[in-house]
Amino acid sequence: MNSDLKKRLNEIFHDLPLPVLIIGDDDTVLINTAFNKFSGYSQGDLSLDVLSAAIQNFEEIFETPLSPGANFLELIFKQKSGVVKNCFARFEKISVSDTTLYILLADCTPGIVSGKVYLRLYGKDSGIIYENEKLKYHEQSGVIQPEYIKTYQLCGEEGEVLLKAEILDSSALPDFFARIADLNENLKSKDKFLSIIAHDLKSPFTGFLGFSEYLARYSNELSREEIEDFSSRMYKSAKLVFSLIENLLAWTRIQTGRMEFLPRDFNICEVAERMEKLHLPFAENKNIHISTDMPRAVNVYADEDMIETILRNLISNAIKFTGAGGDVTISIYKKEENVLAEVSDNGVGIKEESLSRLFRIDSQVLTQGTNQEEGTGLGLILCKEFAEMNKGRISVESTPGKGSRFTLILPEKVRS
Repeated sequence: MNSDLKKRLNEIFHDLPLPVLIIGDDDTVLINTAFNKFSGYSQGDLSLDVLSAAIQNFEEIFETPLSPGANFLELIFKQKSGVVKNCFARFEKISVSDTTLYILLADCTPGIVSGKVYLRLYGKDSGIIYENEKLKYHEQSGVIQPEYIKTYQLCGEEGEVLLKAEILDSSALPDFFARIADLNENLKSKDKFLSIIAHDLKSPFTGFLGFSEYLARYSNELSREEIEDFSSRMYKSAKLVFSLIENLLAWTRIQTGRMEFLPRDFNICEVAERMEKLHLPFAENKNIHISTDMPRAVNVYADEDMIETILRNLISNAIKFTGAGGDVTISIYKKEENVLAEVSDNGVGIKEESLSRLFRIDSQVLTQGTNQEEGTGLGLILCKEFAEMNKGRISVESTPGKGSRFTLILPEKVRS
């Protein structure tokens, strides 16, 4: 077996997590790191005589004609320590550079092997010999980028691929593990977020069920005023649940990539005017004055429905947390290459320690409105997601007792 062939075999097998034994027809013996851990033998220890004593039915195994594809056998191996191990093995026989190679891959994992991180190993006829299931998942989810993968091949005389290994490029490993850490952190955050949402759904449902049960049992005994009171409370509970489910479904579509994104040129001032008119009845009910400060037209390139959702949530929150006789102002203006849409109020404000948690899914900032209006906090999370989908962001400034100002910052023109 020449040195070039040994080098190529070493590239393919050296750090594979499965123990590999290669025997050439010139009696050359090669093993990888995993085989050394599995057997206790080093490369220098091994010869055909040693292997014949260590592997039960050694000659029979290597002299049996192989059928095309995968060939499996039960391997009984006596380690250097004297301990006998039983495991299944895959047997491959290939010819390359006028040399016949017998390759034995034991189906066991001796522990973590330092070095290359393998994604897959392919044989000529048997297809996938080894596959790392965790890395396969990360590849399918997009964490492993195609450029992360290096391919090592052993080809025959006519260029046919006899063996192929797909291995993570060592230079990409820091980025890969950083992406895995981010993914794990996101999964933890989402788990916590879903537990919060489950709790938030339960609370209004409990109230709704309690009121409806009482009405069902005692409707004949209740006065008209009591029935109206219970009905009003049930309506508020149902409205809160509907709003939560609507926002949750929208957030889920974003996370799963099923949210349709349809950017176009539109006048954001017209959207702000629509949202002002929509919220006027709610503001008047609390004796709150809504005013606007914007030109006739400011165009942006974004998804109009998403921007409308953001403004609707911000205006609704401003009214919710502003007391009777207060003011809510909607402003639209340009600053440098951005368009800013501001919603400010002189309401209760937000504590400094709560500001950093407003847009996080693993945290919850719940405050009742000035008329005890309930909320879930999901609306602001949705606003943040929609803003980022449109290449924008949301900032917030607030002083307890003086009010808040939420600003949607959008690039004036983004086309991609």
